[in-house]
Amino acid sequence: YSKSAMSTMDMDKGTLLHHEDKIFLDTLSRMIEERLEQDTISIDLICKELNINKVTLCRKIKKLSGQTLSNYIKSIKLRKATYLLKSTRMSVKEIMYSCGYNHKSLFYKHFEQTYGTTPKEWRESLFRQRQEAV
Repeated sequence: YSKSAMSTMDMDKGTLLHHEDKIFLDTLSRMIEERLEQDTISIDLICKELNINKVTLCRKIKKLSGQTLSNYIKSIKLRKATYLLKSTRMSVKEIMYSCGYNHKSLFYKHFEQTYGTTPKEWRESLFRQRQEAV
């Protein structure tokens, strides 16, 4: 196995990726996550740090994740939001800012498009499920 082509592959969210591509996505995700609270997500800065041009970055993200770069960033923001909603007592407003959103309407719109409910309702539903399980 160690000398086969499969040894260079990794599983990422149900998708088989080359090891280098998984490292690339992990690095990019970490860079985005680190900049969420400071609201300093700059595509130009990311490109500079990854030593890649904008067109190549967008194409690579589309190829590896099936998403546009903006949707990829949005998915990271929303993943962090759901994590904070279920693991902290932070207010929805605090979570919104922590995830790089400055406008409540945009945060709620993206959240509802993805999860079909508001952040508050999502949290309450999770709490009810936990109570019923006990």
